[in-house]
Amino acid sequence: MRTLLLYLLLLALFQSSLAQAEGPEGSQEALSAWLTEITMNWATTANHDLTPDLRPGGDPLVTTAIEALNAPAEVKALLRARIARQRGDDVSAAARPIPAVALLLSQLPRKVFPDEALRQRLALPPADVSGTALAKAKLLDTSWAGTRIGINATGLSRSFLLDGTSFIELNEEDYRQRNGQITQFEEALNTRVNAYPAAASTRRGVNGGGMATLIWATDAKFFSLTLVTDHGDAIVQGAALLKRIAEGIEG
Repeated sequence: MRTLLLYLLLLALFQSSLAQAEGPEGSQEALSAWLTEITMNWATTANHDLTPDLRPGGDPLVTTAIEALNAPAEVKALLRARIARQRGDDVSAAARPIPAVALLLSQLPRKVFPDEALRQRLALPPADVSGTALAKAKLLDTSWAGTRIGINATGLSRSFLLDGTSFIELNEEDYRQRNGQITQFEEALNTRVNAYPAAASTRRGVNGGGMATLIWATDAKFFSLTLVTDHGDAIVQGAALLKRIAEGIEG
């Protein structure tokens, strides 16, 4: 049975452990209901018409316009509104605060898996960050991500502290392992990571903090990078740092 990895690239940003929900409650419920419906349909039929390209057996990495989705108008409107708010050129103060770095650090389990466990439980080795700024950052925590298959997992999440001030979370998933599919919204793709289209966003919180996110998919993996800082006035530089890190990741 084929599994739909319903990240839809930007939705992964919306539902990130660091991101906070926005939008009317009714729209949120409509989006959740639609996601549940198409995920269940995908698991039970070979011909669910999400769009012509988004069917079992199709390309594992698909780019589509929101208008092409077989979704209620309310869902499409919410997706467009969210993308507009998350565009990388919007650094205006957000309606909600950005979580403080100290708070994020206090919530971490601070468990770092040994290399042996990573080799045993991941089909693909973790991405190599030795050629990036993360090589000098402190690795604080690792956790399994994606789909769990017994004791194994399709992905990994790593949390770092850079220069004592910037909290950075790197997520990666081997989306091909479960014959999944990554869908990218054309409207969300506003930059590139090497040869791959990507979605970047930056925002400042009313409390003075800043958050930058970069999401992209390669031929083998889905990635997301999130940076949080208490210094929102430096978030544009933080976004540039994320892009340099992403371009230096191997694997």
